[in-house]
Amino acid sequence: SVTLKKKIPHAAECLLLSLSLSLLLGGSSVQAQVAANKLEEKRKDDVLMLSPFEISEKLTVGYLANDTLAGTRINTKLKDVANSVQVLTKEFLEDTGATSYDDLLIYTTSTEVGGIGGNATLDSLDSGTQRDEFSRREPQFATRVRGLARLDLARDYFLSYVALDTYISSEVTINRGPNASLFGLGSPGGISNAAVDRAMTDRSFGEFNLRTDNYGTFRKSLNYNQVLLKDKLALRVAALNNDQRFEQNQAKFKDERYFIAATWRPMKNFAVRANYEKGEGFGNRPVTRLPTDRITPWLINGKPAYNPLTNQWFINNALVTNAAHVAQLNASSSAYTLGTANGAPVIVFNDPNSSTPAPTVMPLSKQDC
Repeated sequence: SVTLKKKIPHAAECLLLSLSLSLLLGGSSVQAQVAANKLEEKRKDDVLMLSPFEISEKLTVGYLANDTLAGTRINTKLKDVANSVQVLTKEFLEDTGATSYDDLLIYTTSTEVGGIGGNATLDSLDSGTQRDEFSRREPQFATRVRGLARLDLARDYFLSYVALDTYISSEVTINRGPNASLFGLGSPGGISNAAVDRAMTDRSFGEFNLRTDNYGTFRKSLNYNQVLLKDKLALRVAALNNDQRFEQNQAKFKDERYFIAATWRPMKNFAVRANYEKGEGFGNRPVTRLPTDRITPWLINGKPAYNPLTNQWFINNALVTNAAHVAQLNASSSAYTLGTANGAPVIVFNDPNSSTPAPTVMPLSKQDC
């Protein structure tokens, strides 16, 4: 057999090689462009679009929060806020076991809190109350920042007198210093804002917590988020039953709360949110002051009785006329006579029609005996 070979000119070989390279490179460019378009679409899907008036837990890493509403009331990077702002994240609250301001403010900067577990007494004295009565009745107000004044308390930046409980709050922000120029809350100490949990439309999740201690406290809390329509409608419910006990056997406090929140998102950039909470707390918190002895000075001074109408002292129904003795009784009277509202002994009259007091004095409260 005979094979015929036709030689291709050198110029034609170069032309074919160039054409092949062009086709190869062109195909690669098309494939690269398609891949880039897909990557860009994926990135757009992954972008978290936030309202300028809210922040997201997704941007929080451990104890580190990157954004806040405390500086300007819009979503702002913490590094761009000139105020003294401290953001306490959900992980920090869980690790410290903090459920109220009593537990939380002992860990924060330049803050003091009263109460049995606090780091300051902050007792106040008023007519009709004992020194620790306010911190026992409303412990959320027994706070002080920078040694100046108590915190204004807020929930989602609305003033609130409701005591904080972290069963529905996953973040607390403390803004130290006066803030009236920012959003109308002007305590010299600053404000503390508790972010109330919202119903989330992207996923369902929940948690149930049990807690106890060596004093007999038993705390149960539930927080559950349910998506009803993906990215459209969600419902969140929470409940708390806290039976708190203390080292003082007679002291206890029971707190029961219920919470419900809903989110409806008819459009991608529009959402309607609502929440409701109901609760009841009752009990007898621990007494933080030492017992006051107003009986011993009265016994030492001969069990005197005092007539406030005539400003006269009596011992064993006999009028005290010695000026030095009267001066001594007057000097020590702050311990056991006139302050009846604060637990001092009172003047007893056996005969309601007589201005002569009885020879003995009865203490007003058993605590002072």
